[in-house]
Amino acid sequence: MFRTLFLILVVMSSVVFSQTEDKPKAFEFDEFETATNGYVKMKMDAFYLELANNPNSRGYFFNFGTDKEIAMREKQIINAISFRKYDSSRVTIVKAGFWKTVKTEFWLVPAGAEKPQPASKAEKLDEFGKINDEVLSLKLDNFYISLANDPNVLGVILNFGSAKVISVRERRIKNYLLMRKLDLSRITFKKAGYSDVGRTAFWIIRPDNKNE
Repeated sequence: MFRTLFLILVVMSSVVFSQTEDKPKAFEFDEFETATNGYVKMKMDAFYLELANNPNSRGYFFNFGTDKEIAMREKQIINAISFRKYDSSRVTIVKAGFWKTVKTEFWLVPAGAEKPQPASKAEKLDEFGKINDEVLSLKLDNFYISLANDPNVLGVILNFGSAKVISVRERRIKNYLLMRKLDLSRITFKKAGYSDVGRTAFWIIRPDNKNE
């Protein structure tokens, strides 16, 4: 009796294991960063050809960058789909979070596969509006301490406002960093878009394992 019970358990375990192994999985089909409209259309052609070859699959587009960059990339993708008259209902466009540059990932999701989740390696450390020089110096010192604690990360400073406000904020930050002789190569400045008031955000980007 015990032997029969044991054999039944073995068979059931094998079936469960087989079902787990056979479950389809989403996979990343393509990835690109800065791109012209023509390049995005070319990428879209290749992806929709893959969708045509897999009629039960869906597509997910993860867009990373600043809010401004993501909006521009979404417009490129939507225009490419409309221009080629592709079926927009077969894809989902996702705002995937901040990244050091605009980046898009194309994912193919077979029927029965779990929906993929964007893997952002970015972490916002601080954000502020109008502050005096003393507070700014403390914030920048703390930012560089975080960079020093991990030599593999990259710092990104986003400035929001009008073109004039952004220019003034960048110059103010750079002047302090140069005075303190801090390593400017560890950070990237980005004009993050218009804002009614000047605003700055400090981000840390961890290495992307695929491109490390």
